[in-house]
Amino acid sequence: MTQLSPETVLKLVQEHGTINNSRDLCNAEGWDHEQFVGVVKSLVSKNMLVEKKHTVEARTLTKEGKNVKENGSPESNVYNAVSAEGTSKADLEKTLGKSVLNIGFSYCMKNKWLAFDKSSGLVKRKTDQITDTLAQDLIDLNNLPKDKITLFKKRKLIEVGNVSYFTVEKGPDFCLEIKTFAAELTADMITSGSWKNENFKPLNLKQGVMGIPPNGGHLHTLLKNRTMMKEIFLEMGFEEMPTNNYVESSFWNFDALFQPQQHPARDAHDTFFLQDPARAKDLPADYVQRVKTMHESGGSGSIGWRYNWSEDEARKNLLRTHTTAVSARMLYQLAQQKEFTPKK
Repeated sequence: MTQLSPETVLKLVQEHGTINNSRDLCNAEGWDHEQFVGVVKSLVSKNMLVEKKHTVEARTLTKEGKNVKENGSPESNVYNAVSAEGTSKADLEKTLGKSVLNIGFSYCMKNKWLAFDKSSGLVKRKTDQITDTLAQDLIDLNNLPKDKITLFKKRKLIEVGNVSYFTVEKGPDFCLEIKTFAAELTADMITSGSWKNENFKPLNLKQGVMGIPPNGGHLHTLLKNRTMMKEIFLEMGFEEMPTNNYVESSFWNFDALFQPQQHPARDAHDTFFLQDPARAKDLPADYVQRVKTMHESGGSGSIGWRYNWSEDEARKNLLRTHTTAVSARMLYQLAQQKEFTPKK
């Protein structure tokens, strides 16, 4: 067995021109395929070789399949264990085991190789000779028809999957001498000027530069809970209030909620006020007057805040600080119905 090395691979490519199937080569030489691929890729990075990956369907024997290939199918073993005069099931089970008997006997009956004589209680042969086609088919898995592949998979005799192999050819910088490349430009190279004659490893701008693409996003745990709770309320008949107006007037954000205009929360260091548009235009005049009265002198049992309420202050636009402002708007809109209907 030749030892696997970059030099060995280069010599093979030099002799044959192309390595058509890396797995066939590794099987013939007794090499580990993964190690071979690693050697090839290191030479590809130096532009000494060019490789191309191929993926094909592969069929392999399972443990049961190997046993059938070596020792015959369960049905042939059951048939061969039956004597010319007949054999009882109990004796067959002692000879073959319960598992082999159950599987083999059912296929023997299906193939009409055996019959069970109820009068004598013996299993008897119905034919003088059989051919174990199952064991023969497992010798060459590559030429199996589809119906047999399906049957063998069902009987767990074979496994079908994909396997990759590589074809390898000479690259643009092919030679039998392994070149060494500097991975980085150092200060010493610049100082001495040796970088001018140095072979640098080419930058890989194709693989890995942009990072690994994500398989997909997912909701944060809190968003999952929020979505679940939202769906529950919607299914109960509740309607969702529109919360997409992130710019709000001070009137709906503060004044309509009976928060005084001198409250610290309305200071510039706690709230983001807008410069453009700086003022709200559309405010319901009648409701503005009622809010003004409530702030200044109160009503309905309240004495109010006892200050001069400013409409100019109420019209200042800001980034909405809470969704209760939306509730204030919705309550006002519901109150404008000619015939009030409850809402969830």
